[in-house]
Amino acid sequence: MATRMLPGFGLANLNQAIGVLPVVQGGTGATTAAGARANLGISDPGPLEAVAGEALAVGNVIYLDSSGGGTAGYAFKADANVIDISTTSVAGVVITGGGIGDTIEYLSAGLVATSFVSAPAASNNGKPVWLSDSAGFASMTASSDAVWRIGILKGADGGSTTPEVQLDFDPIMQ
Repeated sequence: MATRMLPGFGLANLNQAIGVLPVVQGGTGATTAAGARANLGISDPGPLEAVAGEALAVGNVIYLDSSGGGTAGYAFKADANVIDISTTSVAGVVITGGGIGDTIEYLSAGLVATSFVSAPAASNNGKPVWLSDSAGFASMTASSDAVWRIGILKGADGGSTTPEVQLDFDPIMQ
């Protein structure tokens, strides 16, 4: 049985090539996931902007007002006790806060430091994160009101109230 070799590589330098050959990402010709997204015209969601309808801090979970009133499109702290999943969507997590009327930045995807009322234990990493009954916060326990999964806990250490969460918003039930 013959041994197949890569063209241009002899046995002497095959070991040097292992681990350094580019990995093609999905036939796009790119060697990284970011390059593949760029080649396919898929952009990184990056920070989004909104006007704060109330004071918002980094890590707050927010929704955008869709009531059609004077605050339509403004960002507010999401609260499982008052959010109606049939008319309102959780929009993201604040990464640049501000006061009423300020432009804030938020992320709707990716790994983001997210505010919890109390620090989740490290043993909770990998578990679902839910919208809290406390406005603007995430929780390890689903609400008995509007049930919104925010994502998966990734960075809990038992001490920080702002561990990283891999965002994946999903309304479960009202």
